[in-house]
Amino acid sequence: MRVVSADPLLTEYPTGGFTRWRDPWSQLDYLSNAQVLVSGAMQIQGAACGVDETGGLLVDTHQGRKTVYSGDVSVRRQ
Repeated sequence: MRVVSADPLLTEYPTGGFTRWRDPWSQLDYLSNAQVLVSGAMQIQGAACGVDETGGLLVDTHQGRKTVYSGDVSVRRQ
């Protein structure tokens, strides 16, 4: 597991947002292409496919791509 300091992110986030961190995040994304079940106000099931420019989890479902901002994410066995 790789531990990265959050100090630069916290310092730059108010002016730059998540956009600068999206590509580095994608390189370390454990959920990339994993089947997931997101439980919250509603359940969403599909393949995790990264994060958007605001940091929302992108999930490809049978109904199309959904963006998730909160919820419990479970990785499903394939």
